[in-house]
Amino acid sequence: MRLITYCYLVYLLAPIVLLLVGAFGDQWSNTLLPEGLTWRWFISVWEETTYRNAMLTTLKLALTTCLINILLVVPLVYGVTLKFPAVAQSITRLLVMLPVAVPQLVIGFAFILAFSTAMLPWLGSPWLLVAGHVVVTFPYFFTPCMPISKPLPSKPMNAWLNPLGQPSGNVLCISICRWYTARYLPAA
Repeated sequence: MRLITYCYLVYLLAPIVLLLVGAFGDQWSNTLLPEGLTWRWFISVWEETTYRNAMLTTLKLALTTCLINILLVVPLVYGVTLKFPAVAQSITRLLVMLPVAVPQLVIGFAFILAFSTAMLPWLGSPWLLVAGHVVVTFPYFFTPCMPISKPLPSKPMNAWLNPLGQPSGNVLCISICRWYTARYLPAA
């Protein structure tokens, strides 16, 4: 079984390693490894404005999607585990099925809109693209957070923070910080 696992890992990693070796190689023809070492390919891609714009758009899209997902998931997990613990598992199942319910065509259409040309100026809304990615990636942020939030000490926190006049946002931040330190920092 180990041999099969190692062979499968080599099968998965070999194209990535060859791509990295070839990316830094100067010339690669009829040899096992490329000849020379160069940054020329990276410089030529960076100088091409089309590729640079696509790379920067992709980076902005990824960072915005992650940020929006974090801002949505953390309060939602907190609220579901605190207010609706009985239906938390069914909510998780529903959200896991979201990428199946919203097909990849939504993101494909958003790509067409985001990378449209100047000939069609009414197209090109980046927020449609971000929204499509948030819908598809949201369950992948939400699902790992639900089991982790089970030992969240939120009910006792709310019992003594809310009467003291703390807004619910502060209660959320304090609860998450206390839970994080209790879970991941060793006790002194």
